[in-house]
Amino acid sequence: MRSGDEVNRIQWEVRLQQTACDGGAHSRFNNAMDDLTEKLLDELQALLDAIEGLERGQPYSPEHVRWVQNTSFALGRLLGSRSALYHSFVNLNFHAAGSFVLSGWDIEKEKRQLHLEAYRKDLGIARGILQSAIDQLKKVGLDQLRKESGYRIAAGAHKVFLAHGTHTPALDRIERYLRSSGFEPVIVSRLPSEGQAIDDLVEQRMSECSCAIILATKDDQVGDKWQPRPNVMHEIGLAQEKLDDRVIYLKESGCKFPSNVGPKVWESFSQDDLAPAFEKISRELHGFGLI
Repeated sequence: MRSGDEVNRIQWEVRLQQTACDGGAHSRFNNAMDDLTEKLLDELQALLDAIEGLERGQPYSPEHVRWVQNTSFALGRLLGSRSALYHSFVNLNFHAAGSFVLSGWDIEKEKRQLHLEAYRKDLGIARGILQSAIDQLKKVGLDQLRKESGYRIAAGAHKVFLAHGTHTPALDRIERYLRSSGFEPVIVSRLPSEGQAIDDLVEQRMSECSCAIILATKDDQVGDKWQPRPNVMHEIGLAQEKLDDRVIYLKESGCKFPSNVGPKVWESFSQDDLAPAFEKISRELHGFGLI
């Protein structure tokens, strides 16, 4: 199960994607930051504000240890372990390192003073790191900040099989959404065949996944109707067999299914407005217990 903070992050990213893909609605967000973006910023600001109190304390007090752990987790969750800001923070010592010469009568007192000075110096560096993270999050947004930080999906992330027909903007956006939410999308058309027939490869990869998303788009015109590609209809049945009820159904507006495809609870979307799709994905992943 993911933490409450990560659930909030995914819900925030739903709204971020809505802003990105719905140009007509974008202006509604120009005068106010998303409330969940504010929550992320508030978390970093609270850690930044705590430094003033820590400067009056001692290194490695319970309050300091808790703050260091919370800050490292927050930066790692926000940017990933490859980011320069994360590495800058975790490499802080908060005590005097290396060799030093003590000349006074009270050697232990001198040591304590040196460690205290180094502790306060590193708190000052940490203040700059947190302020930089806040500044960049406000300036470029989470998605771009992660790209620039070399953010990677953690090992062991849940895999989500993404069944699709033709290559559409919706496919790319849903893939990015899943990755930014900490999931590993499995798109068979982008994987090596490993010498297998496509049906065998689909079955194998789907068996490795925690759930599936069926992305039905207007691919083939049959008479006066638009239908998804036949492989999508085949993968609906396979997903129901392999994953039982862990299947999310998304359908482009105007897409119709043959009569032999059983009714499902589909969420409709358009290529210009994927907000309903993102909200459906978030809701179902939460229901599956994956977030």
